[in-house]
Amino acid sequence: PRSYASITAEICEGEVYDFYGTNLDTTGIYVDTLISVTGCDSIVTLDLTVHPVYAEAIAAQICDGTTYDFHGMSLDSAGVYVDTLSTVNGCDSVITLTLDVLDILRTELTDTICAGEEYVFNGDTHTTSGTYTFTTISSIGCDSIVTLELTVLPVVTETVQDTICEGDSYAFGSGMLTVSGTYVDTLTGSNGCDSIVTLELVVNPTIVESIVAEICEGEEYVFGGLQL
Repeated sequence: PRSYASITAEICEGEVYDFYGTNLDTTGIYVDTLISVTGCDSIVTLDLTVHPVYAEAIAAQICDGTTYDFHGMSLDSAGVYVDTLSTVNGCDSVITLTLDVLDILRTELTDTICAGEEYVFNGDTHTTSGTYTFTTISSIGCDSIVTLELTVLPVVTETVQDTICEGDSYAFGSGMLTVSGTYVDTLTGSNGCDSIVTLELVVNPTIVESIVAEICEGEEYVFGGLQL
């Protein structure tokens, strides 16, 4: 009698199955007829299953300073990473990761205020020079660090002492002064802040002196360069 044989086999995609000299790489049922030792046909039926090799592409982003867990590997650098796993049927599962590392956004601000003023930064009020920083979350989900360099400019104060004579006037600010006293005027300095000038003005009185003199007829009296 003829003999019959059935074979069930599995291979992975990319491999070949040698079926009596024929290399097979496609799922299907194959039949081959051989000659048995008795000289009769021996019919062999092959049920071949080719399991696919899975390929998966992953794109991921992380923030600078953090790591990405890729099948047990902690990654912190941008690049393309490949890992090969085994599926339940014993074939490869190739996973390709494209990792992008997003920068931390850094913003630096420089500003000035005048002494006595206030600067509001991230809800906090500052009145002294210094470096102030706060961290928020940017639109891409990473840290956004804002740094403020604040300079408090001084208010310049100056005191001036001067004198005039009675009857004269002294120009100070937008007015003319004729009376002794202390006067204050506020100007804008070169740095944009107030410059406070204090004037201590002294008005010296005009001295009035009466002189009574006598000369004899024929004599002269010198008065203020005049010969009288």
